[in-house]
Amino acid sequence: MAASTDNPSTNLFVPALGSLYAALNTTSETILRAVAGIFLTIHGSGKITDPLGTAEMVEGLGFYPGAGRCCWPAPSSSAASSSPSVS
Repeated sequence: MAASTDNPSTNLFVPALGSLYAALNTTSETILRAVAGIFLTIHGSGKITDPLGTAEMVEGLGFYPGAGRCCWPAPSSSAASSSPSVS
């Protein structure tokens, strides 16, 4: 039984566009990288231009940055006031 890779035209999504696929073969990866880079730049530009706005959004979700508190919500004010002070 012959393998399906013997005839490369059977592996194409639209065999009638085989010549277009062959012409774009060398540039398709470059186009894909450029489009992905544009989308990632647009997505990240807000985080770079307004980092405090991003921090406020994360704090609004309940996560507070700080030493030793990675990814945990801050304690409530009642729990913080009842804890003994360390001198």
